[in-house]
Amino acid sequence: MKVIKKALKQGTVVVKIENMDDLWHLSQLVEASDQVRGKTSRKLKLGSDSETTRKTMTLTIKVESTELTDHSLRIHGTTTESTDDVPAASHHTITAETNYDLTIIKKEWPQFHLQRLDEASKEKNAPVLITVFDREQAVFASLKSNGYKVLSTLTGNVTKKFDPAIKGENFYNHIIKTMQEYADRLKVQHIILASPSFWKEELMKELKDDTLKKKIIQATCSSADQGALDELLKRPELAQVLADERAAKEAALVERLLEQIAKDGLAVYGPEQVQQAIDAGAVETLLVSSDKIKETREDDVFEQLNAKMKAVDSQSGQVSFITSSTDAGKKLDGLGGLAALLRYQIN
Repeated sequence: MKVIKKALKQGTVVVKIENMDDLWHLSQLVEASDQVRGKTSRKLKLGSDSETTRKTMTLTIKVESTELTDHSLRIHGTTTESTDDVPAASHHTITAETNYDLTIIKKEWPQFHLQRLDEASKEKNAPVLITVFDREQAVFASLKSNGYKVLSTLTGNVTKKFDPAIKGENFYNHIIKTMQEYADRLKVQHIILASPSFWKEELMKELKDDTLKKKIIQATCSSADQGALDELLKRPELAQVLADERAAKEAALVERLLEQIAKDGLAVYGPEQVQQAIDAGAVETLLVSSDKIKETREDDVFEQLNAKMKAVDSQSGQVSFITSSTDAGKKLDGLGGLAALLRYQIN
């Protein structure tokens, strides 16, 4: 979760939802009588006839209840003010999903809510290095939960276009050397390499290290300065890197679970065994599949599952959601969609 703005004197926090875990945290943060604001759509009548249209707008609602689904958090309430299209006190639902900006307004933010917000916003992804460059300048930055941090810049003494007889240094090699240094120091898993025009393709021709090559995702930007970093945050390549990282973490959790189950170790699965582990305070990580959430919603027994998640959370355990459409999710669903990694044996 990315905290975009925090104005506690006004009771306002603005967040960007990045994954399913964030939706779980928000389901515990957003309470009845809070206000939330976000983009939404509403069906409107056209004139006096029966024809309708959907219009996108930004609304603020006073919260009555929340509903966590397998891919969203549905926040039900009533509008707090009139607009040209919507009268005050109208019932409406704001659906918060991944990559959604949500404003939460409370009369007072309890300390435990601020602590949860802080924990949810801590960096959880493996380090990502961003390198933007052209023939004369390069900027290096690391991806942060709230944007990026500029690490350094390089300026090259390159051959001038107007006088090809003047031979400058190989600027590409300096960029590659710097990328390698940051990759080693920061334990970088991914590198976004971006440039205007064809410069990135030229640099890749100079790159001989296959290990470094495998970490690189190429992207296009309009300049080679800090403004390009802001531009890259909106690019699909970066979103894909984070999605891939999320999938890798889910896969690692499920593989660890299966290893522990195979050797009758620190893992349990199924509602009864999981509940026993929760009662014993032994759950380190509770794994819940997205299909399990959907199933309990459809069977009207979600509150039983939610009680388990809340209990683990109150015991300082982690609640991790696994996407059912992935291989890891299918394996977890094969175990009933609910399992736990344990701190210690309970039998």
